Amino acid sequence: MAHSVLRVVEIKTNLTSKDLRKTASNFSTIRTLFDEVWSGEKYEFDKPIFELLAFRLFVKEETIENTYFDACDPTNNHFDVTILRSKKKDESGLQLHFESTSHWTDFSEESKEEHINEMKGEYIITSSSKRTALADFYYQLIQDAYYVLDYRSYSLNDIGEHFMKYLKWTSQ
Repeated sequence: MAHSVLRVVEIKTNLTSKDLRKTASNFSTIRTLFDEVWSGEKYEFDKPIFELLAFRLFVKEETIENTYFDACDPTNNHFDVTILRSKKKDESGLQLHFESTSHWTDFSEESKEEHINEMKGEYIITSSSKRTALADFYYQLIQDAYYVLDYRSYSLNDIGEHFMKYLKWTSQ
């Protein structure tokens, strides 16, 4: 039931560039199915959010960053990548994300020129090291779920009713 989906997560043990490209393809296919339910919607929280979660990298961070930049389309097939353990010795994680610059009032043309190789349209790629990648992923999961439910105008009563219908449907 597509209306029950808030987030789509693909999980990998050892992330490779090939895996990342395959995930982008999988997410594109799933989005096509969701477009049948949410046709024409383009707001960030109107559809389920997509995320690739990996335990560790099999290749260098730069290779994954470059593949993400090539494979992820922030306007049509956006997804974030969270890696719990990078190849660095400090055992920190990594998050890759495209951030829209359209709402940045202080994003000057000079600043855009500094990031020109990292931009796709009005989106800039962010790659940030995370000491608590799993906790940050969980926090974002919960926060975004509330935003999606609010955008869909669900009350707690609506969520309860919807959940009960789902349970009834699954038991038949």
